[in-house]
Amino acid sequence: MVAQCRSTNLRSVAAAALLLGIAACTSAPPESRLLKERTELTIDTAQLRLQVRSLARPFSGIVEGAADQILAHAETPEERIGALRFKIEGVPAFQSALFEVDPLAALFETAALIEQARMFVEEGPAAHLTPLVRDGVLASLGHMRERLLALGEQIGASPEGSERFWAIAEGWAREHPITGSFASRETTRTLFAEYLASKPRGIAAMAGRLEETAADLTLRIDLYAEYLAKQIRWQGELLIEESLTAGVPERAITSVEPVQIGIAELPIDIATEREAIIRALQSERGLILDWIRAERLETLDFVSLERQAIAEIAGHEREAVLDALRGEREAILADVTAERAAVMDDLARIAADTVEASRVRVIDHLIWRVVQILAVVLPLGFVATWFLIWYAKRQ
Repeated sequence: MVAQCRSTNLRSVAAAALLLGIAACTSAPPESRLLKERTELTIDTAQLRLQVRSLARPFSGIVEGAADQILAHAETPEERIGALRFKIEGVPAFQSALFEVDPLAALFETAALIEQARMFVEEGPAAHLTPLVRDGVLASLGHMRERLLALGEQIGASPEGSERFWAIAEGWAREHPITGSFASRETTRTLFAEYLASKPRGIAAMAGRLEETAADLTLRIDLYAEYLAKQIRWQGELLIEESLTAGVPERAITSVEPVQIGIAELPIDIATEREAIIRALQSERGLILDWIRAERLETLDFVSLERQAIAEIAGHEREAVLDALRGEREAILADVTAERAAVMDDLARIAADTVEASRVRVIDHLIWRVVQILAVVLPLGFVATWFLIWYAKRQ
């Protein structure tokens, strides 16, 4: 039953992609031909990948801008917490959806995520949010939906195809709603397992996918480096807001017994204590700044090491691909050389047979001519001899 449902969903997605009506290109690589065979789409896969990956940064900006707009007009801690949670969970969710390995899967995953988030806010666990937060989130989701519709128009999608595509995405999202956080949501990867497993696996396809994966990793690492510090700051702000909402400072203050002591009874100098407190605060501030700087440097070092590791992996993969290509080239040259030698041998044998046949025909022709000449000369000689004998007898 599960396999039948997955097959039905995959056919539905393929039908929606078919209704998009994307214009065909005259010549396409094997991966693009496979895309056409499995989904009836005729767009070039590399072009679709570039179009989808280019939405990662704008979508992150849309989520962040909507949350900042809510925070600017928020009046209650609940509104601020909702805005912070939206951009803390929404930015990585949309980035992960847009960086799916296959661009067609990324396109449908993003559409399904938009529909899941909309249902989560309108009728799901987040329906209790204040109008300010709910309207801001829905406005950002509508903006992202408009960007996907504009992408469909750019690649030649028909209005009927887009409507069918979004209807299927909405139906899938309704069957798989978000019940917790965005990180625990169910994705659409299983729908494309059969399609991704049937992609070309030759050396050329592997080299192309390696190049595309390296480009995606570069863009993804840049986005992570840009949003890592922001995520840390947003998490800190969320911790503060949740602490204030839970009443942690009030409980800490009320748990302390009141202290009653007269100033005259204090055996300390207030000015000296004030200076000591200021120095301690400055020291603590310096320690905090040093810690933040060390964390930032450690994060940058980690990102640099990851980039170097990815570059080394890509270099090794490139060398392996080049070695494989070199071996294939040598094998092809050996086959071509053997075929050429066989062809030359066949030509030499044909030439020898032709010369031998020509020689036989020439000898036969010569003998036949000699016979013809003798057939004419002998009768004439016989007649001449008989005439001479006759003439001699007569004389």
